[in-house]
Amino acid sequence: MKNILLITVLLFSCLENKDFIYEKNKLTIYYTDIKDSSKVKSIYSYWQKNKLLTNKKQHIRLLHNSDSSYYLQLILSEKNHDVNYKEIKLLYDLQADLNKKIFPKSKLEIKITDNSFKDSGIIN
Repeated sequence: MKNILLITVLLFSCLENKDFIYEKNKLTIYYTDIKDSSKVKSIYSYWQKNKLLTNKKQHIRLLHNSDSSYYLQLILSEKNHDVNYKEIKLLYDLQADLNKKIFPKSKLEIKITDNSFKDSGIIN
């Protein structure tokens, strides 16, 4: 019941922002600009090819920040989880690889967020 309420709140908060939704195999990608749908599909393919899909549902959001920059917002799966150095390094490596393979002409920055896509300030 608690999970259903959380998903409902998350869905309504995203719909309130008029996000578009791409959902497949327990990965939901929200995005704010319909022009980015091909990038979203590329992100999904990247997640699949690099075995980032898990048995748990994942929610991420591609936010078009300006003409040439994006934020990829990742929801931290556990509220009280302290992100360690190794995990931060992996996120920076992920960010660099996504910039190289999917966003070569723009800049992508990964942000860790809470379940309503509010910046947690963990990495910038």
